[in-house]
Amino acid sequence: MLVAPKAHIEHVVRDLDEAAYLRLMQVVREVALAVESVCGSERTYLLSTYK
Repeated sequence: MLVAPKAHIEHVVRDLDEAAYLRLMQVVREVALAVESVCGSERTYLLSTYK
């Protein structure tokens, strides 16, 4: 599953204000919990990539 801001952001941690960053992480958590509930996975890993 890929969760990303709609707008292009070069550096998520630096370029998003705190409220936007926390909202993004909240969406990541909501998606992860939904996927876990359907797939029955034991754990979830988060991966952050950079150029």
